[in-house]
Amino acid sequence: EAAQSAGLASLSVLAILIYVIQGFAGYPLTSIVLKKEGKRKLQEYRAGTWQPVHEQEGQETGAEPDVPKLFEKVPKRYHTDYSRILRLALVATLAYYVSVWTAPFVTISPFVLCLCFGVIATSLGFLEKQPLQKANSFGFAILGLMLFVFDGLKQATPEMLMDLFLPMIGIIVIGVIG
Repeated sequence: EAAQSAGLASLSVLAILIYVIQGFAGYPLTSIVLKKEGKRKLQEYRAGTWQPVHEQEGQETGAEPDVPKLFEKVPKRYHTDYSRILRLALVATLAYYVSVWTAPFVTISPFVLCLCFGVIATSLGFLEKQPLQKANSFGFAILGLMLFVFDGLKQATPEMLMDLFLPMIGIIVIGVIG
């Protein structure tokens, strides 16, 4: 978005292309590395030199509390997916309006404020950790985010894609090496 507003649409398209194409190199490498690590851990487990965390003594196996601190006295039946989404929406709305109210003095992205307000709300006990996963809404949120990200491709032309091909491959190769 910043690249587009600065008139550098090709940089915006390059960032989106790298995001999309990096999986072609990243997923196979991840699979290879995880397979090697899995074999190594299995050998250690069979040799008796490694013990999984859930089997170690002295470890608390209790699940993380499902209810935020501020809502512990509220009956469990009221802690639904909808209440989690409502609390998340309230925090996001507050962050957005703070961004709008501070706009005459300082420009702060509403997305940055949403992140900060989310951290604060979680530490105060208004939100639980990973509320989208617990509300079974993470996939829906990612879908919306991807629509927002891929919106930047509407300025891409075939010529621009061809011009960006070599830099994109170079960046991905450097990323794989590094």
